[in-house]
Amino acid sequence: MSFLGIDVGTTSISAAVCDDAGTQLASETLTHEAGLPGEPFADLQDADKLLRLALELYDRFAAKYTLSGVGLTGQQHGIVYLDRDGNAVSPLHTWRDRRAAQPYEGSTYADALSKQTGYAVFPGYGLATHFYNLRHGLVPADAEAFCTIHDYVAMKLARRTSPVTEPTDAASFGVYDLHSGAFDVPALQKAGIDPAILPEVQTACVIGSTKDGVPVLTAIGDNQASFLGATAGDPDAALLNIGTGSQISLRTDKLIRAHGLEARPFPLGGYLLAGSALTGGKAYELLKDFFEQTALALTGSRGSGYDAMAKLLQMDGETDLVFTPLFDGTREEPEKTASVENLRRDNFTPADLTKALVAGMVTELHGYYDNALKAGTAAPRALYGSGNGLRRNPALQKEAEKRFGMSLQLPDVREEAAFGASLLARTVLKEVSHV
Repeated sequence: MSFLGIDVGTTSISAAVCDDAGTQLASETLTHEAGLPGEPFADLQDADKLLRLALELYDRFAAKYTLSGVGLTGQQHGIVYLDRDGNAVSPLHTWRDRRAAQPYEGSTYADALSKQTGYAVFPGYGLATHFYNLRHGLVPADAEAFCTIHDYVAMKLARRTSPVTEPTDAASFGVYDLHSGAFDVPALQKAGIDPAILPEVQTACVIGSTKDGVPVLTAIGDNQASFLGATAGDPDAALLNIGTGSQISLRTDKLIRAHGLEARPFPLGGYLLAGSALTGGKAYELLKDFFEQTALALTGSRGSGYDAMAKLLQMDGETDLVFTPLFDGTREEPEKTASVENLRRDNFTPADLTKALVAGMVTELHGYYDNALKAGTAAPRALYGSGNGLRRNPALQKEAEKRFGMSLQLPDVREEAAFGASLLARTVLKEVSHV
């Protein structure tokens, strides 16, 4: 028996397959380049291109392995509108879309929705995006529902015409009551949002089967899937993920509120406290671009910024420069900006700037970790790492160990989110087979 997981990510689509014992057998990743043009504040992707690539990955793995189930995951918060036949009638509005951060009634659209519903809803959340679209006539006339991009892929794989979303993704849209496990319909109606646009919510279960009869599960959020894949579900662990974005996640059995962190449903019970840095690993790329542009201006050649930064990080000595990489603000304060402090003649160097950025990336996530512990979360006994931004940067790994005071474990698996989705499929389907 083998189980496939597919992750429809922000910049790539990945697949991983595990056997009946939960051992990873293989993985594959495709860069999707699905971005579409739009307003400066928009972040749009071609939903049908993402679907097509995900289905191609499924076909390739189905040709190599005898699959017993398929689990899916992907970028949370974003939405794609569907018609009554289950076809996309809009691009994917990703989690990075900033339309809800635009000015509205003395604040922003996200703030207005938060005030009207009583729930904290941030720019990039599906319902904040929908709230903006409603007020600008941007909801497609034939839209019957919206869902995440991985809900869309799961629906098509399972040969359904209506989407199903799992609580891990439902909560990522906003205005979701964690106590009752349902959207707060009265709160939505108060904000002028028709709840009929929302997908059906079901906990992790089989929602249909592929054309060749393989069971398909409800898709889950990539944060939860990454935690499953990187920690094998270890409840006494914290997961540090640094990729396009970055997060620190801790599992808890009880619902805990901590400043700056989201309490998210976990598919095997309990919750995941997640603190997210909006710029995350992208901050390292931004500094790389800065160095390459400087090299181009001075020498006529861009060179390799990443190679140069790797050498700078290997130079002896620490820096007391303080780099706060809030290029995209925070969820609570989107207007915040990045800053460099304690700048002097002697530390105004490329090496100091690079080292300070690495420290700042980790410091931002450690701040969320501290808030979780102060709010009553049990201190984890292990620190796991995931994401290519972390795996490929030894200096970032070393900084994480120093800041968190724990050794960093990098599991010998690839594409943790896709692998986590395959493990969930294995767990759910083995439980079903024993009923």
